[in-house]
Amino acid sequence: MCSNSTLLIDNLMDLSHVAYLHKSTVGSGDPMAHVSAKFDVEERANGLKFTKWIFDTEPPAAFANLRDYAGKIDRWSEQDLFSPGSLFTWIGMMEAGAGAYESEQLRAEKGLTQRLFHGMTPETEDSCHYFFVWASDFPNDDMADSIWASFEILLEEDRMMVDAQAERNREFGEDHLVPIASDDIRMRVKRIMTRLKSAEDPSNAQPVAQV
Repeated sequence: MCSNSTLLIDNLMDLSHVAYLHKSTVGSGDPMAHVSAKFDVEERANGLKFTKWIFDTEPPAAFANLRDYAGKIDRWSEQDLFSPGSLFTWIGMMEAGAGAYESEQLRAEKGLTQRLFHGMTPETEDSCHYFFVWASDFPNDDMADSIWASFEILLEEDRMMVDAQAERNREFGEDHLVPIASDDIRMRVKRIMTRLKSAEDPSNAQPVAQV
């Protein structure tokens, strides 16, 4: 990719973009449902885990035909980041009000779920290597092919946006950027990475803005 690994991690930590950038696949429906989603966050020394919840919503376009839902669904996206560049993702959906939020066991047994891995490592200051792995329990190849086609669209949309963002940052710098509410998790990750970097070399320590 033509951007550094930090921007790619920023993109994966701020899921408010999903409703706008990926509206033809995983972000279809009401954009405000993504912006006002519920987030559960757990920080640790070497990263964090957060889960984004959208309740009582329509199935996203990419997954709508994979299971015959009678009505609306509850959906989740769990992101488990191990700094500096390993992210494990668990996404899924169940019938609305069927206990997905209350029970991880129910989510695993009854939900339509998928597991993803994102591996990011720097190549230069302005480029990185990105590895993407996807797994599911779908019963046939046609379903798997359909989902993979959606992920190909999604990954290209992310690449174009992140590369364009990198170009803007090279042109204008980042000092003028102001964090907003949707940057909360992204800024938490920046503080964790700054702390880890400082522990390795205190001369590299730099303050990170609060949200």
